[in-house]
Amino acid sequence: MRNMSKETMKKLVKKPKLCAGGIECSGSTFVWQILKHVSDGSFVLKAHNYVADKSVLKFVTYRDPRDIICSYAFRPFKHSIQAHGLEEVLIRAINIMFVNFKRQDVIKQYKEDIASGDDSVVLIRYEDYFV
Repeated sequence: MRNMSKETMKKLVKKPKLCAGGIECSGSTFVWQILKHVSDGSFVLKAHNYVADKSVLKFVTYRDPRDIICSYAFRPFKHSIQAHGLEEVLIRAINIMFVNFKRQDVIKQYKEDIASGDDSVVLIRYEDYFV
């Protein structure tokens, strides 16, 4: 790798033009799959954290937090429900998503971007396209 030219390195490091983002369990993977399909093979970033780059068009999904918690609880903790109970599993999901990771802050930041005139963000509400 030390002998690679800068031009070769630039070709290897693809800069995304599209990004599917949002809170886990909000439909971001579905949106990412659609973007990959319509992007003519271009690299499509998938991120659950905030992407500040205004040259990247971001399709950000969000969903009712109660549904996110229930959906997320059944992924990593599905096998813990019997041993620890549903309430404990839901509390773990809340702590991970909204206390530790602070996913709500990511959506707030994107909303602030839109309010400031940033046209590189498209917010998509899960309930509007899946229900």
